[in-house]
Amino acid sequence: SPRAKKQKDDMPHDSVLLRSFVEAGPNGLSVKQVGNLLGRGGKAMRGAARKWAVRVGLIRDQGADPFDDCRVGTARGIRIKSDLQVLAKEILKGGA
Repeated sequence: SPRAKKQKDDMPHDSVLLRSFVEAGPNGLSVKQVGNLLGRGGKAMRGAARKWAVRVGLIRDQGADPFDDCRVGTARGIRIKSDLQVLAKEILKGGA
């Protein structure tokens, strides 16, 4: 079946989320915003975010956590850890 083959650009939200994270930088994104882009809410969002990070090449395996918790206004949020921000920008530019 044609759905069996997974392409790298299979997830259109991947680059949208990466760009959002890079643009937000140390301010991070709200948990709700990340959850909406990943199609996962609540506690499931964190696992989905790790899978996403592996997919885009930010981390090698899901055992690593590339995110810090933060506040976005009054809401809970997550941001890409500062030491991974440069890598995130490189991936976004297509240089990684």
